[in-house]
Amino acid sequence: MNASTHTKSLISRFSEKRPIRAGSFIITLYGDAILPRNGDVWMGDIIAFCNEVGISESLVRTAVSRLVSSNRITGSKIGRKSYYKLSDRSRTEFHHAASIIYSSPKLENDLWTCVLNLSTVNREDLKRKMERIGFGDPIHGLFMKPGDCQNALYYVFGDSLKDYAGVTFTANLDMITDQLDDLSHLTKGWNLDDLTEQYQSFIDQFSTIHTCLPFGDSLSDLEQLILRQILVHEYRRIIFKDPRLPAYLLPNDWIGYKAYDLFADLYRALIQKSENYINHYFENAQDTLSPNEPVMNLRMNMLKPIQQVTA
Repeated sequence: MNASTHTKSLISRFSEKRPIRAGSFIITLYGDAILPRNGDVWMGDIIAFCNEVGISESLVRTAVSRLVSSNRITGSKIGRKSYYKLSDRSRTEFHHAASIIYSSPKLENDLWTCVLNLSTVNREDLKRKMERIGFGDPIHGLFMKPGDCQNALYYVFGDSLKDYAGVTFTANLDMITDQLDDLSHLTKGWNLDDLTEQYQSFIDQFSTIHTCLPFGDSLSDLEQLILRQILVHEYRRIIFKDPRLPAYLLPNDWIGYKAYDLFADLYRALIQKSENYINHYFENAQDTLSPNEPVMNLRMNMLKPIQQVTA
């Protein structure tokens, strides 16, 4: 099969997924394609694009209404047309998210963010929310994740973390790791087997298309934008659960590195023609969406293969 056949098959499988989470896909579209343009988008373009992946107009309108109610996006009306853009908070949140999605996961850092849970109230709810952003609990009641994760905690909890009697602090673990012969018990706070399965599913889903590179003219601008959005959407669902543990805590040949290289290669291959489609066919209140070159340049500079990051 050629690239076009593989792409049509992938779009078909994506469209058949149930339940279809329209709001989540729209967030992917805004974060990846609209955020670098600093603008609003006509509702008709959102509806038309989502229809390409099997999301109906009624689902889009319901999802957009909910996103407005939760202050993720804001709307305005000019004549009979409605336009929507990211809220100020969402813009800040998505810039932070971009630094995770498009950057290499192999970044060694001995600084960890820790959350000490001092109450048994709502402990399971806290655990679910912490796992969603990559925190593990190698010690009962202590959640940990590499790096400075204060922003991620704020986006999930706002000021409500105190309701869980959570005490947040950062710690440097270099002295601990130097003194321990066996570090494997530190990884027990994360379900790396489940994460491995998710990464493997991602690789299985996109590797056949990857083998068809370069695409040349076999895919239209629209097909490349659809493929790009599905790529980002599926990768985004996994990457925020990944704690990005230091290499010394991970299995040899960690599959997360392979998944990232696949993601980065495909994204770079899709960017030119998919951007052409947005430039010509997505409408805002003024006319067409203009790309923010510094933002896109920063994103593309982050998309480096693992071997270039570690060289």
